[in-house]
Amino acid sequence: MPLWPRALAYMLAVGGIHYVAIPLLLTSGEPRMRFRGRGSFVLGTGLVASGAALALAAAYALVTRGQGTPFPLDPTRHLVVDGPYRYVRNPQAVAAMLIVGGEVLAVRSRRLWLLLPLTVLYLEGLAAPLERREMVARFGQPYLA
Repeated sequence: MPLWPRALAYMLAVGGIHYVAIPLLLTSGEPRMRFRGRGSFVLGTGLVASGAALALAAAYALVTRGQGTPFPLDPTRHLVVDGPYRYVRNPQAVAAMLIVGGEVLAVRSRRLWLLLPLTVLYLEGLAAPLERREMVARFGQPYLA
């Protein structure tokens, strides 16, 4: 299967779980979903859109320059240091925080706030150490630089 369909399938599966299924689970016991005021909703929606755009730009760089996907079991063959990766080591993590932050701002739910620390715990406590070890093993000094 070509890279783009694999990359998009992964992003839709993970995004569907993290940005749709988990928020629905967290808010399932609350009364019907309500949005915050206009300003918070607009800001939240803008953050979600910015995060999605950043995730797509990062995926584009991984597919076109790295010859791989964002999926850890289908990694890049080359170290990617341009596009969004020129400015930040893990733009996918930044995108995740933008999307989750946007959801929290847009939707009126106390439980949804739990998604912020859960996302940070996942990104910094699990994903980042594993990814760093794997990237150092694969790319060594160029990655560290």
